Amino acid sequence: MSTKGKQRLDLNEMNSMQLSSIRQQLEAEIELLEQSIQSLQNAKIKFNESAQAVDRQKDVADGSQILVPLTGSMYVPAVINDNNNFIVDIGTGYYVEKTTKAANDYFKRKVQFLSEQIDKYVKMTHEKVTAREAIGELLQYRQQSAQVAAQQSATTSQINKS
Repeated sequence: MSTKGKQRLDLNEMNSMQLSSIRQQLEAEIELLEQSIQSLQNAKIKFNESAQAVDRQKDVADGSQILVPLTGSMYVPAVINDNNNFIVDIGTGYYVEKTTKAANDYFKRKVQFLSEQIDKYVKMTHEKVTAREAIGELLQYRQQSAQVAAQQSATTSQINKS
């Protein structure tokens, strides 16, 4: 498991306690990565929905009344003055006026960025799962070897007593 800037660990040189500790750490990291992937996917869905909402507005005539969502459950009535200009929330309380094309370009860039991040996190998760499985197999092998050695020792003791 070597990556740029990280040391390669020889699992065979570690004791079972160290391996178990690393395995637990990997499990925690995998869980965090999976939660991050889910959050990124949810954000990606929201940006896609926003792009679709912008596209649907071209069919709405100027002067039409609509309900604008302020929160997930609170809407306020509004009148469309220009269906080609939008106020887009770009984060941390900042809003920018954009045309339909500019708003769609913004949402497309956000979706592309999130897709790249998701792919990166999925790859990292896969690497950590592979490492966790390797450690699990090594621990299982050591446990089986210890059991075989104990059985052989018991058998040898019984033979020597006879």
